[in-house]
Amino acid sequence: MTQSYCILGNPNVGKTSLFNALTGSYEYIGNWSGVTVEKKVGKLKDNVGDLVDLPGIYDLSPISKDETVVTDYLMSTSFTGMINIIDACQLKRNLNLTIQLMELNKPMIIGLNMIDVATQRGIKINYQALMRKLKVPVFPIVARKAKGTHSLLGELNYLEPHQRRAFKINYGTEIETAIQQICSIIKRLRFIAIQYLIDNVQIYQELDAMILEQLEPIKRKLSNATEQSTRQRIEAVRNDYINQLLEDIVEYPEEDKQFFTSKVDR
Repeated sequence: MTQSYCILGNPNVGKTSLFNALTGSYEYIGNWSGVTVEKKVGKLKDNVGDLVDLPGIYDLSPISKDETVVTDYLMSTSFTGMINIIDACQLKRNLNLTIQLMELNKPMIIGLNMIDVATQRGIKINYQALMRKLKVPVFPIVARKAKGTHSLLGELNYLEPHQRRAFKINYGTEIETAIQQICSIIKRLRFIAIQYLIDNVQIYQELDAMILEQLEPIKRKLSNATEQSTRQRIEAVRNDYINQLLEDIVEYPEEDKQFFTSKVDR
């Protein structure tokens, strides 16, 4: 059976360059079903498998056609593993998507792209420490020159499609209680419960109407607990997690520190 991988990342992080570096040929170019969003599938070099180039997105909770395509793919398609490409110069901003992908607890590799540009700007990243913290392989790469991409390609051979990682962010007692209650009803992954709580419209299509009716009181109770929306609370916890994650991982030039470490915005 052919192994299948997907590549994900924010817009303009070098995803196309990495796709081209990893694939020897295009197998298919067209549109995703029902939308005018380009779909590219390529054959990975060394007969490793197929690579699906997913649209660049910032978030898994869809507000655009591109984000809808990605969420639908992750929910409805069987794949061996994910390649998450990150811009080394925008590490904090890019990690917002990375954290959401990790909550799927499916096999993943991170390509830390534009590491040469980051170095030129005086940004120092301890990618090995980042790898230890996230427990995910991290490869520094320069996708447009195909540097480091062969090592990343080789790592794909070690990904197991049914391998589960135990990644979990604690969102606090109230939200965690709601997540547990939802999981007990839907009998599905924790990821689904979290995405339901942040109003991911694609999740509503995944769940039966009778199930949604049972879940509504849980969401309503949580929403009434504070003035902040549940989505805002979850995003704030993620932001704090990323800040702590990067404390001893990345060092910015003093004059640029405030710019690079500012709050993640969509």
